[in-house]
Amino acid sequence: MLVAVINFCILLLVLGLCFAVVIWVLGVIGVPVPMQVMKILGAIVFLIVLLWFLKVVLGGGHFPSILLTGLWLR
Repeated sequence: MLVAVINFCILLLVLGLCFAVVIWVLGVIGVPVPMQVMKILGAIVFLIVLLWFLKVVLGGGHFPSILLTGLWLR
């Protein structure tokens, strides 16, 4: 259970960084993103993360931990 929560936290950070980088890149290349669109996308991402967290806590599944264990390096 603890490992699943730690994996969830790591993937949450990665998802948040990806969201921030996409918004930043769009701003750098000159595509204006309205604040309302960013709020809606943030709400959608939050709801997805909430569902993932409930899935982990209730034991309904796991995250793709192969990305975090380094098994793909072998």
